[in-house]
Amino acid sequence: MTRVKTGGLRHLAGTAVLVICASFAAAALTVAATFLFAPQYRATARFSPESGGGSRLPLGLTELASQFSLDLGTQGLKPLQYYSVVLRSDAVVDRVLDSELHLSGDSLTLRQYLEQRLPHRDSLPREQARKWLHDRVAVAIDFRASTMELSATLPDRQLAAATANLFLDALNHFNTSMRASQARARREYLEGVLALQRDSLRRAEDSLQVFLEHNRLYKESPALDFQETRLRRRVDLDIQLVSTIQRDLEAARLDEINDTPVLSVIDSATPPLRRVSPTRLRTGAFAAVIIGAAALYAVVLGFGQPRPRRGMPLRAAVIAARLDRKRNQLLRRAFSKTRRRPRTG
Repeated sequence: MTRVKTGGLRHLAGTAVLVICASFAAAALTVAATFLFAPQYRATARFSPESGGGSRLPLGLTELASQFSLDLGTQGLKPLQYYSVVLRSDAVVDRVLDSELHLSGDSLTLRQYLEQRLPHRDSLPREQARKWLHDRVAVAIDFRASTMELSATLPDRQLAAATANLFLDALNHFNTSMRASQARARREYLEGVLALQRDSLRRAEDSLQVFLEHNRLYKESPALDFQETRLRRRVDLDIQLVSTIQRDLEAARLDEINDTPVLSVIDSATPPLRRVSPTRLRTGAFAAVIIGAAALYAVVLGFGQPRPRRGMPLRAAVIAARLDRKRNQLLRRAFSKTRRRPRTG
């Protein structure tokens, strides 16, 4: 009984040592494998888009709409999802790829930096560079605070921060150029409308002048007085239209040359201190737990299998040999009896 207990304890101790050694070996191999992957650093920039440039509607109509919680549209106000799509557009990505990084005094662009590190034959395809950058940039939206976060995960901490800031500059340039192009189109349209409206005003004034020259005593005639009032009303209306169009034209010209930023940068991207991957300790601990559990399960499964008792194989072999000898003896006796039996006939 003492031998059985001692053997069981030894077996349990061996099993524990086996599980621990397997766990440590798996952790060491996993941690060693993580050194094959380049470390990744994540730089994050937080910003708030423009809040709109005001409404072109009359003040009274705007106040009435606000009382009934109606949105009649505001110029320049765009949803946050719009900026998320723009940040991933080819125009913004191409501008980021063609921008200088200014790292360690070198004037390399991001595209030139990638050409030195990505495998390619003659020249790095623009689609491959775009895909590489798309996979490493993420955009998060905070609808409550109306802010957005742009994060770039790259193998160099300085490069990650520079890339995130380049994305903000590219987005700001895109919005500014879009605002300028829209203002240019509006200015060209208003210039044409203003020219037509001035012609209309000139014709109305000419008609009034001709009427006054031919009807000096028009006030004595009710019909002529009514016609003069109608002509003067048309002139006053054209003057108001010309004044309104002229004011909108001046606003469009100011918007066309307006280069103020349309983004409020809350936090610029700075080089991160810690890497985000690979997490060697966490990965090694996870591998140790998994391999240790597998080894323990294998050992427990081995304990559950039925085992023959000690000495049973030798006893079974002896019994089998005796039975074989007995069978041979019986066969010899039966064969000798058949040979001694006399033949009949």
